[in-house]
Amino acid sequence: MARTAISVNTDTDTRDAWAAAAAAAGMSVSTWMAKLANDAIVRAAADAYRQVFVDHPDFAAEVAAGRAALRTLADRVRAQRADQYTGSAG
Repeated sequence: MARTAISVNTDTDTRDAWAAAAAAAGMSVSTWMAKLANDAIVRAAADAYRQVFVDHPDFAAEVAAGRAALRTLADRVRAQRADQYTGSAG
């Protein structure tokens, strides 16, 4: 029975894996790693943002009311612009 030795260099293998993943994404390794870090930061911030609303339902209600008011205003502005450009009365 023959023996086969396998050598694993984790530094080289990790670097090669990063390089392959970056190349597949069309990026350099440094750009790819920065994107991964930014993605993780954004996900963590989104989780924290959602948790604020869970922890503070009164604030969540105020934000929801503000968003509704902005949507109403945006609808009104869109209608005015449509009227301005189409000449329809609304």
